[in-house]
Amino acid sequence: MLSPTPSDQRASRKPTRDTDGEVSVLNDLNGMSVAAYHSQPHRLNLPQPKSGEASQQSLSRQLSTANDLFSDHSTDLGFENWLAYGNLAETVLRDWPFIIDNVDPGCTRNDGVHGSGRPVADLQRSWYTHLDNDEPTLSGDTTPLPRHNQEIDDNYRQSLHRRLQIRVMDPNLPSAEYLNLRVRAYFKRFHPVFPVIHAATFRPSRTNAVLLLSICSIGSLLTGHPDAVHRGIQLFERLNKAILSNWETLMRRGKDENFAMIQAALLGQTFGLLSGQAKHLVLVDTFHGSIVAWARRAKIFQERHQPSEHQNLESRWREWALSEERTRLALAVRIHDAEVANTLHHETLLPLTSRKTPVADSDALFFASSPQAWMALSRGGALYLATPSSETSTGHAVPETIFDRLLSIPTDCHFSIYSAMEDVLSATMEARMNETLTDEYARNLHSRVVECGKQYLQTTPPKDLEALHGGIIVLWHLVFISINTDVDLLERGIGRGGPELEPSDLAETCKWARSVNAKRTVAHAMMIKRHLEHFPLTSEPAIHVPRALFISAISLFCYFKYNDGGAEQRLDFPEFQLLDINVQALLREANAHKHGSDEELGSVFEFIDLLQRIGHWGISRKFATILGELIHAETSS
Repeated sequence: MLSPTPSDQRASRKPTRDTDGEVSVLNDLNGMSVAAYHSQPHRLNLPQPKSGEASQQSLSRQLSTANDLFSDHSTDLGFENWLAYGNLAETVLRDWPFIIDNVDPGCTRNDGVHGSGRPVADLQRSWYTHLDNDEPTLSGDTTPLPRHNQEIDDNYRQSLHRRLQIRVMDPNLPSAEYLNLRVRAYFKRFHPVFPVIHAATFRPSRTNAVLLLSICSIGSLLTGHPDAVHRGIQLFERLNKAILSNWETLMRRGKDENFAMIQAALLGQTFGLLSGQAKHLVLVDTFHGSIVAWARRAKIFQERHQPSEHQNLESRWREWALSEERTRLALAVRIHDAEVANTLHHETLLPLTSRKTPVADSDALFFASSPQAWMALSRGGALYLATPSSETSTGHAVPETIFDRLLSIPTDCHFSIYSAMEDVLSATMEARMNETLTDEYARNLHSRVVECGKQYLQTTPPKDLEALHGGIIVLWHLVFISINTDVDLLERGIGRGGPELEPSDLAETCKWARSVNAKRTVAHAMMIKRHLEHFPLTSEPAIHVPRALFISAISLFCYFKYNDGGAEQRLDFPEFQLLDINVQALLREANAHKHGSDEELGSVFEFIDLLQRIGHWGISRKFATILGELIHAETSS
């Protein structure tokens, strides 16, 4: 619980109060529980589009009412209302015109389908990366081309002018009450599994306006209401355009605004990974390189700054919080780098053997609600507080390999462990892509990942860190699946590229299904299912969890579809000995749903059910839809 601290305002960010008065941007955040909201039917009254000066005046009047609605109660998180300063329309957002009046026209293309044969299901148009073309066919009438003499006429110039125009949509932001609820949902539900913003010192200002709205966009996904999701998508798309249109200006304004922009862009990327819309995933992949470049320019990946011992306690806490946010931003960019690369099956942008990878402090320290709580935890001896002299801090005894770096992280630094484990996943994928994932290399990977499990899986985290720790357990099993299975091959094997499967892919899939690696993969898939069946419904899963469930499901499907029995194989895998799990029992559990000719279905139905029930992410529903169509195609043919 975070205690009220009236003076809570991060010094380093220097949030300003305009002379025209104080206004709460997210009013009524205090005292309103998410549970109460979920228990009542809600219908959002969305503002209607307006134009010109009148729309701007309407927006200003709408958001200025936040002053009247603001209350001084404390939130369930224990600290003050975050949005207590400045008029959102006239101060915080005055420098962001694209947030108010523009929308990304979208990105489309046309994918053809293959033939009429159906060796496998045709999931090409249903795939989570597929984009439909919703634009008219190009013609001479609508897009006149230059004549043979290469001259450009007026018709061609007018066509170019129309295509370069930006479409204008509803200029109004959601109400202050709406924004309140979304920020509250973010910090209550998503912050525990992706702790990159220091909640106790976060305060709104003109400097972090886009960060605030990026938080609201993710919070919009957490209610499940279609109107809320639609509003979240609008915020995401406006923010994406606003950041792309203003980044040069922000770079010149100073490090605080630059840092807030990178934070906002990171959360925007997170929204794109979770929304379940193919066009957003394309934006994430395209935009990811820009965020990496901005982070490098801001020196996010370099050594962290330690607070001075000569400062007073509160100043040290705030300085530490800002430094910790920079470290966690670097780790989050690495997590995104791994997730984008593994989702789309291409190389990472960041080097996996970098000697400059930072280590974040204990998550319990990051969740501390006051300087006193922070100091008590850092002095307790049981928690880790990184210092320049620490063996694991950057610049001192930096590990030479990814695993050495991973094993050097203290057991209560969950977010650092999370990021390092994602690096292991990326290293495995790149070894497979480079054809260096030999049997010997795989055995070495297995032994090192087991060693990581001995160190981290046996610990019991505090209650507020259970969801983050649970995500690491799922990721640990996913790393084993990645070592033993070519996920890209299996995705092609279920119809990602259309109904026609290349003979070489079919042969490789059948070879895998008969191997001991397939059985090992199925066992880990069932462990992921077991773990998530006990996942609390009041928590949100980490961003990699839906993909882990999807990969587990298609692994089971391909194993049962292409496995012809084969010879008996030894199944004494060290990681299951560590967990005291009987692999044969897991395989029997996976086979429990076999019925006659439908044996290829296995336990896929249970994975579909989990994807539909766990969390609020649109990508989970998209994965469930793909698997549902796969089952329908197989049982209907």
